[in-house]
Amino acid sequence: MKPQSTATWSPKQERVALLIAAGRSIRAAAAKAECGERTAHEWLEDPRYRSLISELRHRMLDEAVGSLARATNEAVSTLKGLLDDDNANVRLRAALGVLDAAVRLREHVELEGRITALEAQEAEHESAITGEEIGAREDDAA
Repeated sequence: MKPQSTATWSPKQERVALLIAAGRSIRAAAAKAECGERTAHEWLEDPRYRSLISELRHRMLDEAVGSLARATNEAVSTLKGLLDDDNANVRLRAALGVLDAAVRLREHVELEGRITALEAQEAEHESAITGEEIGAREDDAA
C-alpha cells in the first residue's frame, strides 16, 4: 500500500486503530468500525498507521498505570484505617499487608538503584573504550 501523504486519518481509520490498540483483533476491529478486514490490513502496511496504534496503546497503558496508582493510594488508606479495627484478626491482616507492601517497595527501589548504577558503569566503560579506539587511530595516523 502507498503510505498516506499526511498523518491525518479518517474517522474509520482512527476507530480501527483505537480498537486494535485496545486489544481487539484486526477482524473484530474492522467489523466494529464497519470497514473491510482487507482494508484494515492495508492500513497496517503503513508504518505511520502502526505508529498511531502504538501511540494509542501507550496512552491507554499510561492511563491504566495512573488509575492503578490512585487505587494503590486508596488501598493503603484502607489498610491504615483497618489498623484501628476492633477485630484483632483484621488488624493483624492489615499490618501484614502494610509490611509486605513496604518490603516489596523497598526491594524494587533498591533493585532500580542497582540497575541504574550498572547502566552508568556500562556507559562509562563504553565511553572509555571509544576514547581508547580514537586515541589508537590517531596514533596510527601519526
